[in-house]
Amino acid sequence: MIISFYPHKDATIYEQFPNRSTESDSILELIHDFSQQKKNNSRILLQFSNSEINEYITKYNIISASYYLKMNAVTIDEISLDTTLEFYAVSESWTAGNGFFDSNPETTNGVSWKYRTSLDIDPWLLTGDNSKYYHVSGGGTWISESIVKKDLTDKEKDLFIDLTGIFSKYQSNEYENNGILIKYTSSFEDSQYPYSKIQYFSRNSNTVYSPKLFLIWDDSSFSTGSLTPLNLENEFVLYSKINQQYNQNDTAKIRINCRPKYIQKTYSTQSLYLKNYFLPETTYYEVRDSVTNDVVMPLNTIGTKISCDESGNYFLFDMRNLQQERYYKFVYKIIDNNVELLIDPDQYFKVVRWI
Repeated sequence: MIISFYPHKDATIYEQFPNRSTESDSILELIHDFSQQKKNNSRILLQFSNSEINEYITKYNIISASYYLKMNAVTIDEISLDTTLEFYAVSESWTAGNGFFDSNPETTNGVSWKYRTSLDIDPWLLTGDNSKYYHVSGGGTWISESIVKKDLTDKEKDLFIDLTGIFSKYQSNEYENNGILIKYTSSFEDSQYPYSKIQYFSRNSNTVYSPKLFLIWDDSSFSTGSLTPLNLENEFVLYSKINQQYNQNDTAKIRINCRPKYIQKTYSTQSLYLKNYFLPETTYYEVRDSVTNDVVMPLNTIGTKISCDESGNYFLFDMRNLQQERYYKFVYKIIDNNVELLIDPDQYFKVVRWI
């Protein structure tokens, strides 16, 4: 199963504007600029609620899980072919403000390059390897050994990265959860590469592309009983037994019915069209937005596995994963004997706000 969480605060901090707070912006950006013999960089901070994560760990009795961060790119401008990003556990607390990059006068009542909370209050405590700056002191502090690296490629613009190492230490209280810091490598920040910019949607973008943390674990079980396996070599029909709408607080049990498209006639005391079959254990689902067809809940071979019991295939899905007042659909992938089938039943449902 997968549960997604939105950050409860995020921000970009700028070396070029060391006192500026920008937490209300709709984008987060990494910038490297070398001009007039100065190196200016920006970094990204974001934090997810420990208490919210723990609530669902308790609710589903999760023993072992993985944590993945997903961020959708807005623009990528002039990155080098070997660009690498670094992700760290932040070592000090910080406060979100309400400023925009273009605020006039400049907003300084939140985290910035120089300060953790506000102008002239709580500067970042820069010591040793847990900090690095170039011509303006600041830029956040981090736990050096928590580092996770991600190489960027031309084909993969959006981020989807395994941060289990960091978040497992948050859950065990080995680290205090002060959030995640994202930056270019120190060698790139310190380089004379003229200009590079990567922009991602922030929590304030008012889109389906807000950053998400995925909590992923295997809740599947597979017992076919007396069911008949579906012959994938012949044409077949697959559809989900879903409601037209769900409450945002629902945990839905989605049933999947499948049968051969053409039924061979035979004598029987019941309709052969009511007989259910089962799909291979290597069947998975993903969730797509009905308007954009974007994948909002990605297929995962651990977290989106299909289960089976004596009545057929099914899976549990927590509707809080999805933004309310929008329509979605489930799409299925069957992997069997090196053959992959993507099945879209084209059935839509809406998630509504709880009143």
